[in-house]
Amino acid sequence: MMPEMDGFRFLAMVRSNPETHAIPVIILTVLADHENILEGFRKEADEYVTKPFDPQALVETIKEVLSKIFTRSGWRRGARRIEALQEMIAKLEEEN
Repeated sequence: MMPEMDGFRFLAMVRSNPETHAIPVIILTVLADHENILEGFRKEADEYVTKPFDPQALVETIKEVLSKIFTRSGWRRGARRIEALQEMIAKLEEEN
């Protein structure tokens, strides 16, 4: 569990910010019940993976999500989204 902010709140922040709204988000969580999975997709997660997980399956999920992003928006725009995510993570780390 994330300290101070749950993953759904983080996802809402990402999706509500025009600079980060299109960044791919994969939820990786121990919350495997039907309601939490639905909530993740309602909040526009790209994928929802529950623990325990198979590392190779997670790698394949990441590849699928990234391939959709780069195919849909082109490599340059995809790279900008990743940079925006890195900046957002840095800001969150500074706040904590």
